[in-house]
Parts: sequence; structure tokens; C-alpha cells
Amino acid sequence: MCLPPGAGTDPRVCASGRRRRVPASIRCSTWILAAAWAAAPSPALAEPDDKLAEPDALPDPAGDELMVGEVIVVIDEAPRSTTATVREIDARTIAATPRRSADDVLRLVPGLHLNQHGAEGKAQQYYLRGFDAVHGSDLAVNVAGIPMNEPSNVHGHGYVDVGFVVPEAVALLRGRKGSFDVDQGDFATAGSVDLELGVPAGLRGTRVGYEAGTTNRHRVVAVVAPAEGPDEEVVAVEAMHDAGFGQNRSSERVSALAQTRLQAGRWSFLPLALAYAARFGEPGVVPLADVAAGRIQWLDSYARDGRGASRRLLAGLRARRVAGDDRVDAALWLGWRQLSLDENFTGWLMHPEMGDRRLQEHDALSGGGALALHRALPAGFAIAAGADLRVDRLRQREDGLTPGGMPWMAERSLRGQVAAAGGHAALVWKRDAWRAAAGARGDLFRMVGDDRLDDERDGAGTVAALSPRASASWQRGAVTLFGAYGRGLRSPEVRAFGAPPPPENQENTLYVGGEPRLARSDSGELGARVRPAGGLEIGGAAFATRVTREAVFDHVSGVNATLDESRRLGAEVDAVWSPATGIDLRLDATFVDARFAVSGNPVPGAPRLMASLEARAWRGRWTGAVVVRHLGARPLAHGATGAAATVVDALAGWRRGGWEVTLQIDNALDAEWREGEYHFASSWDPGAPRSNLPRLHYAAGRPFGARLALTHRFEAWP
Repeated sequence: MCLPPGAGTDPRVCASGRRRRVPASIRCSTWILAAAWAAAPSPALAEPDDKLAEPDALPDPAGDELMVGEVIVVIDEAPRSTTATVREIDARTIAATPRRSADDVLRLVPGLHLNQHGAEGKAQQYYLRGFDAVHGSDLAVNVAGIPMNEPSNVHGHGYVDVGFVVPEAVALLRGRKGSFDVDQGDFATAGSVDLELGVPAGLRGTRVGYEAGTTNRHRVVAVVAPAEGPDEEVVAVEAMHDAGFGQNRSSERVSALAQTRLQAGRWSFLPLALAYAARFGEPGVVPLADVAAGRIQWLDSYARDGRGASRRLLAGLRARRVAGDDRVDAALWLGWRQLSLDENFTGWLMHPEMGDRRLQEHDALSGGGALALHRALPAGFAIAAGADLRVDRLRQREDGLTPGGMPWMAERSLRGQVAAAGGHAALVWKRDAWRAAAGARGDLFRMVGDDRLDDERDGAGTVAALSPRASASWQRGAVTLFGAYGRGLRSPEVRAFGAPPPPENQENTLYVGGEPRLARSDSGELGARVRPAGGLEIGGAAFATRVTREAVFDHVSGVNATLDESRRLGAEVDAVWSPATGIDLRLDATFVDARFAVSGNPVPGAPRLMASLEARAWRGRWTGAVVVRHLGARPLAHGATGAAATVVDALAGWRRGGWEVTLQIDNALDAEWREGEYHFASSWDPGAPRSNLPRLHYAAGRPFGARLALTHRFEAWP
């Protein structure tokens, strides 16, 4: 494992004493990029892309603060928070970010870390403000206004996968930390992320592209976004094959989406249709001690037969009516989802004769709708109210498999239904330097489970929650002060209603359901932002969160284990600087201490420190970017601690006429790092004595790699 920069040694020297050479291609490309930057002509003032960075493009600070490039925003439009921890990132910044899929787009939210212990196609694992949200249990994700978290998914409650989104069709990324807005519902205990689809002016046009990479990666993408069309109108199709950087990490996907905007008087309508299919390897994780002993190589996998498949169909319709300061928003959506995972995380630990390989299958039909109203009142007041409804019908199975892949033991066969209804209302006030919002949301969940293996485990129940939210900010000149309080919630799983209680006086490590209760998170934050002259903006916030019922993913049972109360204390700082037209710099760091309230032990999973440095430049026909992400040591289960890691990615692009060439570099310093780290027992030699003592396991991080893309735009780039 290579030590991070600043750890007192050369970052290219590993703990083993071995010096890792930076690839010659990186050393050369760094000098070439620097020379090209110095030689490139300055951009013309009339160039449309650069208008985004011109001071004249910024609105009056007294009005709504719109996102230009990448800024901290305070949106007047209720019911969004008046705190400054909302971050919006535009398509221009996304295009200048090294990325393989839409999952990498989410990494642009400061303080949000993702790791992948499978291959592309499986949902990422999310970390935010001290939460290990596993595959989405504590992070609400929406795409085009449609909730993506899957309640009671067979692989993890709140499972969310955005790999079906074509990155070139993402017009806006919005990250909200905490649950301070009344429209944030189930799973938004740590925060929420919204992806808006479309192609904004300046980037519109019809284009086709081909990408080839060092992992035998081939990707074809086509985007149709007519220049005269609205920003929301886009048709995007992609097909990708990647052999992966190690054993059993291959992936393939095909995705297509279409969205447009129709206008009828004051009403605007956004219909959306989407289809997606993917298959991928499931390498699992590897014991670190086995690598040190030479029994397996760093990028190899014990679970060489693991694989997965994911399919999705989705249709949605959004509508908005605007009359002055009054607005009406409505949405309807319907989706079908299928997921299968053939995996093995523990080898031969639990079943020494047959092995621990298992097949998880999940099918769901989901639909819902939402209605939101905003009504202006006298004296600077406004009322914002809304309601939402979602229904999920699901079927899931889990079977133990023989080493040859044949089912030998049925572990789960469940049919269930989840109905979730929510309502919210907030009073918003704006007066001079003050802005404030206060309100609440109510949520009601009705769950019915039919266990096909044991009728005594059938169950049904209803749970409800009331969640108050409040926020306020004060702005005078270049200084903004803000504060907020909010209660978030996480619904229980369907099968919790039919499961027996855990054994008395025994820790519920192997999940058997537990008492079906809502988990609640009470969060607060205080902070400030300063915008001195020279395009610089500096901000900081202190935050605290209390969770009534912690959830920790257990790899032995393969699901979330529910534990006792926890608390999180932390702080974050960031700086955004645009020293000149066409140059954007950003630095952010988040520190958090997460502990169980009773024992004082650290909550496993989430890193204590996360930091990133991003530099982007647009000059004439050239685009360049360097992204550095640091992941601090993270506490693991059973008292273990992981290792810190620092990874550098880079991008360089050149345009001429209708052609664009882009080179993307993954892990430019070729660091040998652990993307995922876990501490549990496993046994990978069926002939050796078994031990229930936990060991460190890791999912290898992506090594050095390069991807070269050629894109043809049928209209010349502006």
C-alpha cells in the first residue's frame, strides 16, 4: 500500500520498501500538457463557453443565486434550504472531469466518496458526513425528479445505481448535505443528490464518439441535442465493453434515454423514457494477509465465478406552471427493475462442504407521483407545500449455490409491497439580508411481506414519522452566515415485519430482521461563507448528527445489521477560486468523528477525513483537468482501522472544427490503494481449518490506466 503525500515519505515508495515508478506516459503527458497550455492562444471574449465565467453572467446578489461554473448556491425557490451547503455543478464542469460512468459524476459533490467492490454495473458504496450509506441506505438519489433508492432490495435496503445514466446527458448535479429541506424524504439521513438531464446552450449539438482504453475498453456514445431545442431536450445512447483491470472485473452495458420539453401556455411538460441493460463481474474482496503471504496477487480474485446483471425500464412525466412568483410542479413515473448477483464474500466459512456462494435475485415494479405548490404571500412570505406517493411491488430470492453454480439451499423467497406517502409544508420568509424557512414533513409507510419459505414469517405493518426542518441565513456584502436543523428518516425493510426478534442478550450481527422501526437522524449545522474580491470564495461549517438506530452492512450475512444509537460531530471547509477567465480551482476537506452513543466505539465504514483538490482550465481549443482525492484512514468493524489513500486523475482535451480528442488518465501516479476495506471472517481454502476471527479484506482500487476518446460533432464547436 503506497503512503499518501504528506505522510513523511515519497508517495511513490510503498510500505514494502519497493519504489513504484511513475509511468513514462504520465511524465511525458504532463510536460506536453504544460507546453500546450503555454502555447495555446487566449480565448476570444465572444466564445460562448467562456461567457459562463464572465462577471456579467452573474445575477444580482440580491436575487436568486444561479450556478455559474461551480458555486455554492442559496436558492430562493422553496422548499430548498437557505443554508450554503447546497452545491450545484454544471455540465461544463462535468465534461471536464475524468469519468467512466455517471457514478463518477457524483464524486463532484464535496465530501461524498464512492467505492466499488464489484465491477461497473453494481451500485457503488457511498460515504457522506460520517455515514457509510452502503449502497444507498442513507443517501437519497433522484434522477430527473424520480427517486432511485430501492426499498427492501435483496442486496441492501435503499440500493441505488445510477450507472444507467449517460454522463453526456447530465446537465446539472445538485448535492444537499443533511436533511434540512422539507422535500427530502426516505433515505436522506446523510443527504441527497439530484441529477438533472439535458444539454445546456453552448454544449448542444449532435455528436458521436468512440472511446478506447488500456483495459480493452470500448465505448460508443451518440448524443442528439439540436442547437435550437430547449436545454432539457436530449437523446443519448451508449454501448460499453470493458475487460476490467483485474480478474473477474469485466463489464458491459447498453443504455438509451430520451427527454424533451413541450410548452402549452404557462405549462411546460418534460416526458422521459429510459432503457438499460448491463452485466458485470463480481470479484468480491480479498484477505490482505493472503496477498502478503503470496497466496494471491493484488488484482486477483477468489470469487472468479461471481457475476451480476442489471436491467431497467423507466418512464416519467414532469409538469410545471409558472405565474409570477407562484408555481405548480407535478410528476408521474413508472419503472421496472431487475437485479441478480452471484457472489461470495466469505469463501467456505459458513458451509465448509458446499461453500458460501449465493445468488440474489430482485424484481420490482415501482410507480409514484408528486405535487408541489409555491404561493407568494405579502411582506416577503411564501408558502410551499407538497405531497408524494410511491408504491413498490417486489419479488426476491436468495439461494445458496454449489461451487458449480447449482442451487442447493433456499435462503429467502419473499414477495412484498411497500406503499409510502409523504406530505410537507414550509413557510419561507425573505427580507433584506435575511432568509429563513421553517416547516415539517410527515411520512407514512405501509409494508406487507409474504415469505414463501415460512408462512410464520409473513408480516405486515405501518410506521409513520413527523420530521421538522428549519434553516436561516444572513448575508451582508461578501459575508453569509447560515444555520439549519432537520430530522431525516430511513424506513425499515419489508422482511423486518415478519422476522422474529433477535436472541436476548445477543448482538444482532447476523441480521434476522429486528423490530420494525423507523430510523431517525437529527442534524444541525452552523457555518459561514466569505466572498472576497478576486474570484475567491471560502466557506466552512460545523455539523452534528444523532441517529436513533444505526445500520452497518454485514458481509457474513450480506445485509444491514441494525445497531444502537450513534452520533457524528464534524467540520468541513472549502475554497473555490477563479483567478482568471477559463481557470477554476477548488479545494475541500471534511473531518468527522462518528461513534456509538453507548459504547463510544467508532462507527465502522466511513472515513474520518476526506479531501479533494480539483483544477480545470479552458484555453482556446484546449481543456485540461487534474483531480486529486484523499481518503483518510477509516475505522472498521471489530476495532480494526483501514489505510489512507491518495489518487490522482487527469484529463486533457483538444477541439478543432467538429472534432474533439480527449485523453483521460486514471490513477496517474499508479498508487496501489484499497478502494474498499472491510474486517470480517472468511475461509478461502476448503481444506484448511476454519477460523471465525475477522481479517482485513480489500477491494483493489483502479491502477494506472488511460482512455482515449474521439468525438465528432456535426456542427463545429463554438
